[in-house]
Amino acid sequence: MSERRVNEYAYAHARIRGRIGDMPDEQGWQQVINAGDLETTIEAMAGAGLQYWVTDFPRRPSPEEIERRCLISLLGVCLFANAQLPERWKRTGQWLLQLPHILQLRAALSVNADKKQLLPGSPFLGLVAQPPEQRIKILREGQYAAYLDDNCSPESCWAAQFESSLPGVNAQERHTITRLGKLLADHYHAIESDMSPEQVWIQRGALFEHLKAVLAGDPFHIGTVLIYTLLESIQFERVRAVLLLRAYQWPSKLLGGLS
Repeated sequence: MSERRVNEYAYAHARIRGRIGDMPDEQGWQQVINAGDLETTIEAMAGAGLQYWVTDFPRRPSPEEIERRCLISLLGVCLFANAQLPERWKRTGQWLLQLPHILQLRAALSVNADKKQLLPGSPFLGLVAQPPEQRIKILREGQYAAYLDDNCSPESCWAAQFESSLPGVNAQERHTITRLGKLLADHYHAIESDMSPEQVWIQRGALFEHLKAVLAGDPFHIGTVLIYTLLESIQFERVRAVLLLRAYQWPSKLLGGLS
Protein backbone atom coordinates (compact mmCIF):
# COMPACT_ATOMS: atom_id res chain seq x y z
CA MET A 1 0.00 0.00 0.00
CA SER A 2 1.60 3.27 -1.07
CA GLU A 3 2.03 6.12 1.39
CA ARG A 4 0.73 8.52 -1.24
CA ARG A 5 -2.60 6.69 -1.48
CA VAL A 6 -2.98 6.59 2.29
CA ASN A 7 -2.32 10.31 2.54
CA GLU A 8 -4.69 11.00 -0.38
CA TYR A 9 -7.65 9.14 1.11
CA ALA A 10 -7.05 8.85 4.87
CA TYR A 11 -9.12 11.90 5.85
CA ALA A 12 -11.92 11.02 3.42
CA HIS A 13 -11.95 7.43 4.64
CA ALA A 14 -12.34 8.47 8.29
CA ARG A 15 -15.22 10.83 7.51
CA ILE A 16 -16.97 8.38 5.22
CA ARG A 17 -16.63 5.48 7.67
CA GLY A 18 -18.27 7.65 10.33
CA ARG A 19 -21.21 8.42 8.07
CA ILE A 20 -21.67 4.80 7.02
CA GLY A 21 -21.51 3.73 10.66
CA ASP A 22 -24.47 6.01 11.42
CA MET A 23 -26.69 4.39 8.78
CA PRO A 24 -29.57 2.37 10.27
CA ASP A 25 -29.39 -1.40 10.33
CA GLU A 26 -32.32 -3.73 9.69
CA GLN A 27 -33.73 -3.11 13.17
CA GLY A 28 -33.54 0.65 12.68
CA TRP A 29 -35.41 0.46 9.39
CA GLN A 30 -38.02 -1.77 10.96
CA GLN A 31 -38.64 0.90 13.62
CA VAL A 32 -39.13 3.47 10.87
CA ILE A 33 -41.55 1.26 8.94
CA ASN A 34 -43.54 0.50 12.10
CA ALA A 35 -43.77 4.16 13.07
CA GLY A 36 -47.23 4.81 11.64
CA ASP A 37 -48.15 8.31 10.53
CA LEU A 38 -45.92 10.87 8.83
CA GLU A 39 -45.03 12.89 11.92
CA THR A 40 -44.09 9.79 13.91
CA THR A 41 -42.11 8.43 10.97
CA ILE A 42 -40.00 11.60 10.80
CA GLU A 43 -39.29 11.29 14.53
CA ALA A 44 -38.39 7.61 14.11
CA MET A 45 -36.00 8.44 11.28
CA ALA A 46 -34.27 11.07 13.39
CA GLY A 47 -33.75 8.48 16.13
CA ALA A 48 -32.62 5.68 13.82
CA GLY A 49 -29.56 7.27 12.21
CA LEU A 50 -31.40 9.17 9.48
CA GLN A 51 -31.36 12.58 11.15
CA TYR A 52 -29.31 13.97 8.25
CA TRP A 53 -32.24 13.34 5.89
CA VAL A 54 -34.98 14.83 8.08
CA THR A 55 -33.27 17.68 9.93
CA ASP A 56 -35.48 20.79 9.98
CA PHE A 57 -38.42 18.97 8.36
CA PRO A 58 -41.80 20.45 9.27
CA ARG A 59 -44.00 18.12 11.32
CA ARG A 60 -46.36 17.39 8.44
CA PRO A 61 -44.62 18.25 5.16
CA SER A 62 -46.51 18.12 1.89
CA PRO A 63 -45.39 15.60 -0.75
CA GLU A 64 -43.84 18.46 -2.74
CA GLU A 65 -41.89 19.60 0.33
CA ILE A 66 -40.71 16.03 0.96
CA GLU A 67 -39.46 15.72 -2.61
CA ARG A 68 -37.58 19.02 -2.46
CA ARG A 69 -36.02 18.48 0.97
CA CYS A 70 -34.88 14.96 0.12
CA LEU A 71 -33.26 16.25 -3.05
CA ILE A 72 -31.56 19.07 -1.12
CA SER A 73 -30.13 16.44 1.22
CA LEU A 74 -28.97 14.37 -1.76
CA LEU A 75 -27.29 17.47 -3.15
CA GLY A 76 -25.53 17.82 0.21
CA VAL A 77 -24.29 14.21 -0.08
CA CYS A 78 -22.94 14.92 -3.56
CA LEU A 79 -21.21 18.08 -2.34
CA PHE A 80 -19.65 16.12 0.53
CA ALA A 81 -18.47 13.33 -1.80
CA ASN A 82 -17.07 15.87 -4.26
CA ALA A 83 -15.09 17.50 -1.43
CA GLN A 84 -13.45 14.13 -0.63
CA LEU A 85 -12.21 13.57 -4.18
CA PRO A 86 -8.57 14.23 -5.07
CA GLU A 87 -8.01 17.09 -7.48
CA ARG A 88 -7.58 14.86 -10.53
CA TRP A 89 -11.08 13.43 -9.92
CA LYS A 90 -12.83 16.80 -9.92
CA ARG A 91 -14.41 16.25 -13.32
CA THR A 92 -16.09 13.15 -11.91
CA GLY A 93 -17.15 15.28 -8.94
CA GLN A 94 -18.83 17.77 -11.26
CA TRP A 95 -20.62 14.91 -12.99
CA LEU A 96 -21.80 13.69 -9.59
CA LEU A 97 -23.11 17.12 -8.63
CA GLN A 98 -25.46 17.06 -11.62
CA LEU A 99 -27.48 14.12 -10.27
CA PRO A 100 -29.94 15.96 -7.96
CA HIS A 101 -30.67 18.44 -10.74
CA ILE A 102 -31.09 15.69 -13.33
CA LEU A 103 -33.72 14.14 -11.06
CA GLN A 104 -35.70 17.38 -11.44
CA LEU A 105 -35.45 17.53 -15.22
CA ARG A 106 -38.88 16.06 -15.86
CA ALA A 107 -40.43 18.45 -13.33
CA ALA A 108 -38.75 21.39 -15.04
CA LEU A 109 -40.30 20.37 -18.35
CA SER A 110 -43.81 19.85 -16.97
CA VAL A 111 -46.67 22.26 -17.62
CA ASN A 112 -47.01 22.84 -13.87
CA ALA A 113 -43.31 23.50 -13.27
CA ASP A 114 -42.72 25.71 -10.23
CA LYS A 115 -39.34 27.33 -9.73
CA LYS A 116 -39.95 27.34 -5.97
CA GLN A 117 -39.61 23.54 -6.04
CA LEU A 118 -36.26 23.63 -7.82
CA LEU A 119 -33.02 23.16 -5.93
CA PRO A 120 -30.70 26.00 -4.93
CA GLY A 121 -28.51 26.85 -7.88
CA SER A 122 -30.69 24.84 -10.26
CA PRO A 123 -29.64 25.16 -13.91
CA PHE A 124 -33.36 25.06 -14.77
CA LEU A 125 -34.43 28.24 -12.96
CA GLY A 126 -34.45 30.26 -16.18
CA LEU A 127 -35.96 27.39 -18.12
CA VAL A 128 -39.25 27.23 -16.17
CA ALA A 129 -39.89 30.89 -16.99
CA GLN A 130 -40.24 29.88 -20.66
CA PRO A 131 -43.41 28.43 -22.25
CA PRO A 132 -43.49 24.62 -21.86
CA GLU A 133 -43.28 24.06 -25.62
CA GLN A 134 -40.00 26.02 -25.77
CA ARG A 135 -38.20 24.23 -22.95
CA ILE A 136 -37.09 21.07 -24.74
CA LYS A 137 -35.82 23.17 -27.65
CA ILE A 138 -33.75 25.27 -25.23
CA LEU A 139 -32.40 22.18 -23.49
CA ARG A 140 -31.45 20.53 -26.76
CA GLU A 141 -29.25 23.51 -27.54
CA GLY A 142 -27.42 23.47 -24.19
CA GLN A 143 -25.24 21.28 -21.98
CA TYR A 144 -28.17 19.13 -20.86
CA ALA A 145 -28.95 17.93 -24.39
CA ALA A 146 -27.25 14.60 -23.59
CA TYR A 147 -29.95 13.83 -21.02
CA LEU A 148 -32.85 14.08 -23.48
CA ASP A 149 -33.42 10.73 -25.13
CA ASP A 150 -36.78 9.15 -26.00
CA ASN A 151 -35.36 5.70 -25.23
CA CYS A 152 -33.47 6.53 -22.05
CA SER A 153 -34.45 8.26 -18.81
CA PRO A 154 -32.49 11.40 -17.83
CA GLU A 155 -30.86 9.59 -14.90
CA SER A 156 -29.86 6.64 -17.10
CA CYS A 157 -28.35 9.06 -19.62
CA TRP A 158 -26.53 10.70 -16.71
CA ALA A 159 -25.13 7.35 -15.50
CA ALA A 160 -23.84 6.63 -19.01
CA GLN A 161 -21.65 9.75 -18.76
CA PHE A 162 -19.62 8.30 -15.87
CA GLU A 163 -16.80 6.76 -17.91
CA SER A 164 -16.23 9.96 -19.89
CA SER A 165 -15.83 11.87 -16.61
CA LEU A 166 -12.93 9.73 -15.39
CA PRO A 167 -9.32 10.87 -15.28
CA GLY A 168 -6.55 8.49 -16.28
CA VAL A 169 -6.92 5.60 -13.82
CA ASN A 170 -4.37 3.08 -12.60
CA ALA A 171 -4.86 -0.69 -12.57
CA GLN A 172 -6.24 -0.81 -9.04
CA GLU A 173 -8.71 2.00 -9.70
CA ARG A 174 -9.85 0.33 -12.90
CA HIS A 175 -10.34 -2.97 -11.04
CA THR A 176 -12.49 -1.23 -8.40
CA ILE A 177 -14.57 0.64 -10.97
CA THR A 178 -15.11 -2.52 -13.00
CA ARG A 179 -16.16 -4.42 -9.88
CA LEU A 180 -18.68 -1.74 -8.93
CA GLY A 181 -19.98 -1.61 -12.48
CA LYS A 182 -20.58 -5.36 -12.46
CA LEU A 183 -22.42 -5.15 -9.13
CA LEU A 184 -24.74 -2.49 -10.50
CA ALA A 185 -25.26 -4.27 -13.81
CA ASP A 186 -26.08 -7.56 -12.06
CA HIS A 187 -28.49 -5.73 -9.79
CA TYR A 188 -30.43 -4.08 -12.59
CA HIS A 189 -30.47 -7.25 -14.67
CA ALA A 190 -32.03 -9.04 -11.69
CA ILE A 191 -34.95 -6.59 -11.54
CA GLU A 192 -37.84 -7.63 -13.75
CA SER A 193 -40.63 -5.32 -14.87
CA ASP A 194 -43.29 -7.51 -13.24
CA MET A 195 -41.61 -7.62 -9.82
CA SER A 196 -43.60 -6.48 -6.79
CA PRO A 197 -42.32 -3.50 -4.75
CA GLU A 198 -41.32 -5.96 -2.04
CA GLN A 199 -39.14 -7.94 -4.46
CA VAL A 200 -37.47 -4.76 -5.73
CA TRP A 201 -36.72 -3.58 -2.18
CA ILE A 202 -35.19 -6.97 -1.38
CA GLN A 203 -32.92 -6.65 -4.41
CA ARG A 204 -31.98 -3.11 -3.40
CA GLY A 205 -31.16 -4.30 0.12
CA ALA A 206 -28.91 -7.02 -1.31
CA LEU A 207 -27.10 -4.40 -3.40
CA PHE A 208 -26.61 -2.26 -0.29
CA GLU A 209 -24.94 -5.16 1.54
CA HIS A 210 -22.80 -6.10 -1.46
CA LEU A 211 -21.54 -2.54 -1.73
CA LYS A 212 -20.63 -2.48 1.96
CA ALA A 213 -18.76 -5.76 1.51
CA VAL A 214 -16.56 -4.18 -1.17
CA LEU A 215 -15.33 -1.73 1.48
CA ALA A 216 -13.54 -4.58 3.28
CA GLY A 217 -9.77 -4.58 3.00
CA ASP A 218 -7.69 -1.68 1.69
CA PRO A 219 -9.94 1.42 1.90
CA PHE A 220 -7.53 3.99 0.50
CA HIS A 221 -8.80 4.32 -3.04
CA ILE A 222 -11.48 6.06 -5.09
CA GLY A 223 -13.89 3.17 -4.56
CA THR A 224 -14.51 4.27 -0.97
CA VAL A 225 -15.96 7.60 -2.13
CA LEU A 226 -17.96 6.02 -4.94
CA ILE A 227 -19.39 3.28 -2.72
CA TYR A 228 -20.36 5.80 -0.06
CA THR A 229 -22.23 7.85 -2.65
CA LEU A 230 -24.06 4.76 -3.91
CA LEU A 231 -25.03 3.79 -0.36
CA GLU A 232 -26.40 7.26 0.32
CA SER A 233 -28.31 7.13 -2.97
CA ILE A 234 -30.09 4.03 -1.70
CA GLN A 235 -30.72 5.83 1.61
CA PHE A 236 -32.25 8.70 -0.36
CA GLU A 237 -34.49 6.31 -2.26
CA ARG A 238 -35.67 4.59 0.92
CA VAL A 239 -36.29 7.77 2.92
CA ARG A 240 -38.17 9.39 0.04
CA ALA A 241 -40.31 6.28 -0.49
CA VAL A 242 -41.28 5.95 3.18
CA LEU A 243 -42.11 9.63 3.63
CA LEU A 244 -44.15 9.89 0.43
CA LEU A 245 -46.03 6.73 1.33
CA ARG A 246 -46.98 8.28 4.68
CA ALA A 247 -47.86 11.63 3.10
CA TYR A 248 -50.15 10.04 0.51
CA GLN A 249 -51.43 7.44 3.00
CA TRP A 250 -50.63 4.59 0.63
CA PRO A 251 -50.78 1.01 2.00
CA SER A 252 -47.80 0.02 4.15
CA LYS A 253 -47.45 -3.26 2.26
CA LEU A 254 -45.61 -1.26 -0.43
CA LEU A 255 -42.72 -1.06 2.04
CA GLY A 256 -42.47 -4.84 2.37
CA GLY A 257 -38.88 -5.99 1.87
CA LEU A 258 -37.40 -2.56 2.57
CA SER A 259 -35.86 -3.58 5.88
